[in-house]
Amino acid sequence: KRKTISPIVKALDHLWNKTEHDIHISAAYFVPGKQGMKQLITEERKGVNVTLVTNSLSSTDVTAVYANWEKYRTPLIESGVNVYEFMNYGIKVEKKKRPSSFTALHSKTIVFDDRISWIGSFNLDARSAIYNTEIVAVFDNMEFSPTLKNMISDDTKNAWHVTIEDGKTTWTGTPPNAEEPKIYKHAPGTSLFKRIWRYFLRIVPEGLV
Repeated sequence: KRKTISPIVKALDHLWNKTEHDIHISAAYFVPGKQGMKQLITEERKGVNVTLVTNSLSSTDVTAVYANWEKYRTPLIESGVNVYEFMNYGIKVEKKKRPSSFTALHSKTIVFDDRISWIGSFNLDARSAIYNTEIVAVFDNMEFSPTLKNMISDDTKNAWHVTIEDGKTTWTGTPPNAEEPKIYKHAPGTSLFKRIWRYFLRIVPEGLV
């Protein structure tokens, strides 16, 4: 039986296809699926600069979402997408009670070409596209959009820049109060147990996380 395509997904596809220069995405829960990944790679190939900010393993409140996001991260980075994962200022996130300094990304916004702004509850994942009832507002405003884009750019300053160095996923960034950038070869601010646990969570179907 053919799945019904969400009107929000149709609108998003339309905006992807109309974009010519750059896309800035801030998404708390980002699991693009094969089709979404293909679309972002297509944007990069046609010369559109894509910047994405999403939660890190230490800042996410849904580890299964992060586990599924990882499946798409490397191909996106290798295609040219600028990927950032939000820093968690509280390092000891493994305790049952999160520290008061726990910080997570919650926004779901996109800016297309400094002109079109997309703001809403849509998470850019399979659950939002298929199961959830979501709402978004789209603004065609050349004064508001650059402001929102700058807000997303500010988020990148509080995030790890994720790259692929010599075949290894690498996180680079300057945490608060640090004098120099830090470089990690594993998800910063996480325990070995959490990093192992997120591998097991990859078996959870994307539509359920």
